Amino acid sequence: MIRLIRYIYEIPPAVKSEARTSRLVLSGSDVRCTVVVTDLGANGGRNSLHSHTVDEIIHIVTGKGYCRLGNETVNINDGSVLYVKANVIHQQVNEASEQMRMFCVFVPSLSDSELATIFMSHHEDEGG
Repeated sequence: MIRLIRYIYEIPPAVKSEARTSRLVLSGSDVRCTVVVTDLGANGGRNSLHSHTVDEIIHIVTGKGYCRLGNETVNINDGSVLYVKANVIHQQVNEASEQMRMFCVFVPSLSDSELATIFMSHHEDEGG
């Protein structure tokens, strides 16, 4: 069953800190993708360096900063779209005075254990 949610803030955050708030929007083998919305805090909010076992597309909805993508550093801002291949280490850092909102789509769906990793260990070394 698919449930339409009118406002992102109606989804309870799975992670909430000064540095990052993440919400699981959609996931499962029946939809064949996982969608997560992550907000990075202002002035240095970040997620940890990490990778996934599946490809990820990240749309920067708001914010300005940079993304460490493998051995590269790429500037990102409103409207940027990143394609991160499976197993490539990456990290986003918000340098703006407002939060950065990222709309992340993982294809195919993440496993339950990888979702747990996203919502637990990526939170451990975030700055903010």
